[in-house]
Amino acid sequence: MNAGPLVSVVLPVHRAARTVSAAIRSILTQSYRNLELLVIANGSDAATMQEIGGHMSDPRLRPFELPEADLVDALNLGLKESRGAFLARMDADDLSATERLELQVGALQKDTGLGGVSCRVGFCSTLPQSEGLARYVDWQNRLLGHRAIFLNRFVESPLVHPSMVLRREVLLAQGGYRNGDFPEDYELWLRLLESGARFRKLPQTLLTWQDSAGRLTRTDTRYSEMAFHRTKAHFFVERWNRTIAGSRRPLLIWGAGRVSRRFSPLLEEQGLTIEAFIDIDPRKIGNTRRGRPIIAPDEIPYARRPFILSYVPGEIARRLIRQRLRQAAQHEGKDFLFLA
Repeated sequence: MNAGPLVSVVLPVHRAARTVSAAIRSILTQSYRNLELLVIANGSDAATMQEIGGHMSDPRLRPFELPEADLVDALNLGLKESRGAFLARMDADDLSATERLELQVGALQKDTGLGGVSCRVGFCSTLPQSEGLARYVDWQNRLLGHRAIFLNRFVESPLVHPSMVLRREVLLAQGGYRNGDFPEDYELWLRLLESGARFRKLPQTLLTWQDSAGRLTRTDTRYSEMAFHRTKAHFFVERWNRTIAGSRRPLLIWGAGRVSRRFSPLLEEQGLTIEAFIDIDPRKIGNTRRGRPIIAPDEIPYARRPFILSYVPGEIARRLIRQRLRQAAQHEGKDFLFLA
């Protein structure tokens, strides 16, 4: 497919001599031909540079080099140098299906109100410790429409970064990627969602996401559980202060277990007051957590219009809590959200 707007594919690479050629080929052989591939080598070794050089016969490949390994700098360089109306992401150890860009760009052209389009992701790993990541991929693959993505934005990242095609203007309007002690992609999704950007996810599996021991999500503290929860807390508190604080609704935390103990203090550090904790464990009910009472679900003071945040992890727990709150005429997003 040669017609259509230019798509800029940004592919940062550090040291990936074993996989980068296959990743590059999967882009240069796309059915959607009107593309440029910006390969941003950052702190790359000679073997990786040699693999990149083997594809220079295709004029659509535009190589750039940064002396130090820094993913955010590489992404922002790609954004700055890109010339397309759409910006697609790709990682050096992943593979794109031949029709990926054609389908994603088609969806963006069909619905001009979308800020970006993702796709379902296939997962490949030989690591024994990949079960959690596989469950995450399965979970986010079920979040197809904007409402599902938006309501689940604080559970985990609802979008896989290298699966995205974004409108370049939407990304530029938010200042691109930010550098800090947080996951740059998750911070970007929350920032874009809070700005009103809309996303959807195609039902086709168009990217193979390959896990490895060297993946940044495994090795960099910016992708730690604490870093994710700190980012969640920051954006939730911003939303609370903007849309809820003036109504003087009490904040209740569902869950008095390990996750709540560890991460709900992040809300208080940013100025929120937790009135009570909710739990179903009879050994906890009637006790206190950081001076706040632990109450049973039957004791929730619905007449006072509380806002409830759940820190209970797991899909089964979320389903049961959601069912109970809906039975009490509570609306997800308006009256309760999940942060785990």
